[in-house]
Amino acid sequence: MRTDWGKSSRHARWDLAAGPGFSPREVPEVAAGYFWEAGNTTGFGTTGFRVLEGNGHSTFDLIQATVANQPTLLTENGGAQFRMRNLASGTPSSMQSGVVAAGWTGATYIGAWLRLPVDLTGTNNLWQHDSNSAFRISLLTINGTPDLLRINIITTAQVFTASTFATPFADLGWHWIEAIFDPLLVLGGSDNTDYVKVFSGLVALSKILGNAHPSALSSLAAAVRIANNTADVANNPDTTDWAAVYYANGIPSRANRVLLANRRNPSGVLLS
Repeated sequence: MRTDWGKSSRHARWDLAAGPGFSPREVPEVAAGYFWEAGNTTGFGTTGFRVLEGNGHSTFDLIQATVANQPTLLTENGGAQFRMRNLASGTPSSMQSGVVAAGWTGATYIGAWLRLPVDLTGTNNLWQHDSNSAFRISLLTINGTPDLLRINIITTAQVFTASTFATPFADLGWHWIEAIFDPLLVLGGSDNTDYVKVFSGLVALSKILGNAHPSALSSLAAAVRIANNTADVANNPDTTDWAAVYYANGIPSRANRVLLANRRNPSGVLLS
């Protein structure tokens, strides 16, 4: 695989599996938040299995102590990814952190490598920070005509709002998804229906439906889950794959978004 892309900066060598030679902690907004990468695990296949939270918050590690319900390890393009098996598998996968207090109420950024290698069925929770009864922010897909990708937001008063976009997962491939809560409209827009934005492959998706959103998120202290439903015993109707998720306090610069996108890139195609 070609790794020298002719860059003149200190990030001159690109490796689509391991990413450029930088740590996500170099991105200030990520350092002030949390992140999980499928390649940063311990105890896989044992009751001590966990995906380590990248900023060292051990309480926020993703854990599944039951071996039978652990995800399947994938190794595409030399990297590491996880396949979260659905309820129909008999041993559905689920992982969650301990209680995470996000610690901020302003702009929020979620960047994730995700794949739904099936035609969408039902509702699939791709990422969420929730307490089973209320969520701070969540990213999910809903099958329909067309299939939808939706961001849900809840206010401190427990008022729910949502915006929807056409899902990019119809090709069953890997996608770099960015879900952004942008109350100051630094990425454009004109009113509070534009506070939520979604990018796929660093390209903005067109909004289908955008409700009015609050100017601040709730400061919920609850579990973080990747690719499984809110309740501990509930699982997605569709299989979901993931490689990395970055949950950031603020919106990273465009240059840093590119670096994050290519760090654990399982697609084999460099994003720019």
